[in-house]
Amino acid sequence: MIPAPGTERNRLVATTAGLFLGGLAYVLTRPLGASFADWMSMPRERGGLDWGDGRVSIVLFVVIAAFVAYLATTRRDVQPTADRADAADSAAFVPT
Repeated sequence: MIPAPGTERNRLVATTAGLFLGGLAYVLTRPLGASFADWMSMPRERGGLDWGDGRVSIVLFVVIAAFVAYLATTRRDVQPTADRADAADSAAFVPT
């Protein structure tokens, strides 16, 4: 089978865009997360919450694990595809 013209280019553009956006999200959110964790673990005299590194690590682990478990069980982050939407529509249809 011969691919349609431009198919390889479209795939390359989509892959490159995905890599760029993923890298951009990492670069933009990494300092924010590090600053937030530093603020929580910093002593009160320096303006922090004085939780300490260990407690901050445990709290953030629990929050992230709970969020992942929530998304895994509810699947709210999953986009419906055309074949799943069609299957759901046909399953709901009851002929009379």
